[in-house]
Amino acid sequence: MNDEELVKRLRDPDEMTCADGMKAADRIEALINLNEALVELMDDRDAKLAKAVEGLREIAGECGCSTARAIIAEIEGEKG
Repeated sequence: MNDEELVKRLRDPDEMTCADGMKAADRIEALINLNEALVELMDDRDAKLAKAVEGLREIAGECGCSTARAIIAEIEGEKG
């Protein structure tokens, strides 16, 4: 059973007759919404990080900057 099915079942008066079921459904929906928002934020952060790494690659390629290469290596180590 996925989250949406669980919420639907908790809200079904034939399945759940107590108020706790509705409260549980509300909490599950809130957590689902929070999770979706966090995924969007992480995707945005990853896109910005990729853009920053690409800029550092260009700098490191143009001038051979060891600091830029070290920063790239550190970022890639954290991602891997």
